[in-house]
Amino acid sequence: KHSTVYAVQPDAGVPLYVNTRVQTNLVVRTTKFIPRVKRFNNLVIPILWLQVELVGLPKSVTILMDLLLIIGPALQHYAIALSAIGGLAIVFFANLRYAWRSGLFDNRRQTTLIRFRQKQRSNSYRMVEMLRPKEPSPAYMPLSLIPSSPSSHHYISR
Repeated sequence: KHSTVYAVQPDAGVPLYVNTRVQTNLVVRTTKFIPRVKRFNNLVIPILWLQVELVGLPKSVTILMDLLLIIGPALQHYAIALSAIGGLAIVFFANLRYAWRSGLFDNRRQTTLIRFRQKQRSNSYRMVEMLRPKEPSPAYMPLSLIPSSPSSHHYISR
């Protein structure tokens, strides 16, 4: 008779059905000094009876529940797929732009490659020339002594 029954949506925790019955009583014990209350001695007097029942949710809450539990997950999957496609498209177009600016799609691509190879060859020739031993500079030539003069001084010549 005095019970509570409820049904809760397990994912959102929203109550779908509630039936609550509550009774509040006043317990009167034996009284000695109040003669008007003596006839209520050792009685339990019901003061309040409350029954609350929620049969269905309001339309606004039902719409929010549908959005949360049905539309939201599907929309989330579509958003993830669109984000992945958008990210791949950005990477693709960035690479395409880089290739376009580097002359990959240019009609003069062959000449560009030839110029690049010529530049590589000239750089390699420069490296070979830098590594090739050169004739020593006169500043670094070994010194030779001039034969002794009568004054017995030695002169250094280059």
